[in-house]
Amino acid sequence: MKRVIKTAIFILCIASLFIMTSCAKGPELDEVRSVVIERVTESTVLNKVFYGEGLPVYGNMYTGVDYYYVDVENSDFDTAEELKAAIARVYTKDYCIGLTETMFVGISDSIGAVLPRFTEDESGLLMQDKFLTSILPGERIFDFNAMTMESSKSDVFVVRIPATLNGEKDADAVLTFRQERNENNELVWKLDSPTY
Repeated sequence: MKRVIKTAIFILCIASLFIMTSCAKGPELDEVRSVVIERVTESTVLNKVFYGEGLPVYGNMYTGVDYYYVDVENSDFDTAEELKAAIARVYTKDYCIGLTETMFVGISDSIGAVLPRFTEDESGLLMQDKFLTSILPGERIFDFNAMTMESSKSDVFVVRIPATLNGEKDADAVLTFRQERNENNELVWKLDSPTY
């Protein structure tokens, strides 16, 4: 009988622990508003670099291998490592994998291959694809004042942000943020959705 009671108590403790952890309250919008604005703003800068006009280049310094040297004196990023660090600061690890592969390794499949958008020469100088063309449809502006929380759990939340594209009403951005550990082992919120 004592064994049955101990087993029942053990099962109740485990069930209570499961219920308490699965129902952990997520952040309120006011608690994460500033991090949403910061991450989305940083992502729009990266969108322009990766999908828009790119970085300033020396147009007359063709490398002979389909790349121009980046004009580091007029660029926000001097090296591939700086670009990768910016990606890691804004996006989750899973999102970073696809983005860094596309931008720095390139893509190839049965249809063909796409060169990486950025590379470095033997001395570490940053270069950008000379055939770079913008694929962004225009400038997307987010109305952070009208942002709403769609869902919130202890380690993930989703916000909806009304947006305009080239001054016209655009579809709302529904963005997911996940909590991850940064390089200092601190828990931080990172973007897990595209913003373009």
